[in-house]
Amino acid sequence: MMLLPGAAHIQAQHKFIIRGNISGLNNEMKVKLVYAIPHATYVDSTVTRQGKFELTGTISTPTKATLSLQSMDFQVFYICAGETTITGRDLQTAEIKGGQGQVDWLLLKSLLKPVDDSMAYYSKKIMEYNNANNREAAKALYPKMSSTRMEGEKWKKNSLNQTVTPMFLWIC
Repeated sequence: MMLLPGAAHIQAQHKFIIRGNISGLNNEMKVKLVYAIPHATYVDSTVTRQGKFELTGTISTPTKATLSLQSMDFQVFYICAGETTITGRDLQTAEIKGGQGQVDWLLLKSLLKPVDDSMAYYSKKIMEYNNANNREAAKALYPKMSSTRMEGEKWKKNSLNQTVTPMFLWIC
């Protein structure tokens, strides 16, 4: 058997379909899907019809993606082979169900929520202090923010192996 150069790097492509139903949409709106794989970024879009939309494509492994409606309504999720469903009143709070990569992503997000909430709090306070020209107060929060970030990274390093599937560890 003869192998072509680079053939060992070719992975099987799997079809995915994303079906959405955003009940809060009365008008047609553009839905944009953005995801990246090594050496390429893919952008696809469609228009909602009575809040419903569908996007299809191929991927070789579960892939982190962002789905957006206009600029402020978006959600990050994992595209997996097969069907992914998105249902809700708006995209940001919609429930996204799909393959094991999405299940693991939701678990990881829930486990890191306390760290993410702390980071969001410190970011908001720093922005408020900077907007009020109180640079010293903002500067005082940077060590706390850094410590929180390090706590999250330490947790990920020490705990991920016990909470998510090996495939998810490989793709993160």
